[in-house]
Amino acid sequence: MGISTGIMHGRDSSHKIWPDIFSEEDEDHIADEMHRITKGTDFGWPYTYFDGTRNVRLVAPEYGGDGKKSPPSGTYSTPVLTFHSRRVAPVDILFYSSDKFPASYRNGAFIVLHGTANRSGYNVVFVPFNRNGKAGSPTVFADGFAGFDPSSPNAGPAKYRPVGAALGPDGALYVADSQKGRIWRIAYAGK
Repeated sequence: MGISTGIMHGRDSSHKIWPDIFSEEDEDHIADEMHRITKGTDFGWPYTYFDGTRNVRLVAPEYGGDGKKSPPSGTYSTPVLTFHSRRVAPVDILFYSSDKFPASYRNGAFIVLHGTANRSGYNVVFVPFNRNGKAGSPTVFADGFAGFDPSSPNAGPAKYRPVGAALGPDGALYVADSQKGRIWRIAYAGK
């Protein structure tokens, strides 16, 4: 596709460290960010963070932020996509360049979500991109890695945590796990 894109984690434990600035709900709005990368791109880390619900970049508390203060306009990149409302820890991105999956998967990226302490993520999502490089909405492509119901308060630790993706010469998507070293091959077998 020719799009240079990067993903970065948002921040954790903000409510715990700065309870006078962040409510638990505020912390859930801190985004994991996807950015288009061009020469001189500055994602703003560690000086800022992005509130995905309010769609605004804010100054981090360590640098004088109070949950309301924004950095000077135009200083940092604006994300092309955010993952917020219970952070998911994106750790890898792969633009699909084969023709073995259905056409709907050919102009976009698979994003590996490693999962977090808040029990969100643990799957692979697909983000379509249009001809102008604009990101569409992420949809879950592969899940079930964690081996538990994320809404269950008594679930144990995740059984598997996706950590990376690769495209095989056969057009299949290979997904690696960080817990036990397992690798899954995901291939399209037709209708």
